[in-house]
Amino acid sequence: MWARSAAAGLGGAATTVTLMLSLMWLPGPSLAVLSLILLLAAFPLWVALGYFCYWAPNLRTAWLGLAALALPSLLLNAWLYVR
Repeated sequence: MWARSAAAGLGGAATTVTLMLSLMWLPGPSLAVLSLILLLAAFPLWVALGYFCYWAPNLRTAWLGLAALALPSLLLNAWLYVR
């Protein structure tokens, strides 16, 4: 139970942050407006990732699912930052 809670809390938060940071690179509205929209969208995403971690059949599947979302986002962030 504690391991799934750690995956849901810490892993879900880290994955949410990387996904929201990827969306911060979008052109369009001002930084303040985009930050507010993404902040409001981040919490439901974090909750959904937490549900996924508890729904996964085992802990390894939960962490691999979070990594499958976070890794491409991290690579995209690194590429956009360097560019």
